[in-house]
Amino acid sequence: MFTGIPRGDEMPLGMTEFERTLALARVADAENLAKDHNARRLEVEHAMLATLKKNGIVLPRSFMTVGNGFRPKSPQQ
Repeated sequence: MFTGIPRGDEMPLGMTEFERTLALARVADAENLAKDHNARRLEVEHAMLATLKKNGIVLPRSFMTVGNGFRPKSPQQ
């Protein structure tokens, strides 16, 4: 899903679907924030869960906590 690139495409189908889902999530997030500045933000993980679910891969809710301890090694430039 994320490795094979179909003939004539530039990205794997999974990445194409993920990018589309992420773009839709960003639009929905902006619309929600415009209506309510305290609205819960959508995260990249939501887009990944939706992409995988669409393709028959259902992850547990605990997937949302995978990145909780992430800290960059160096500050953003």
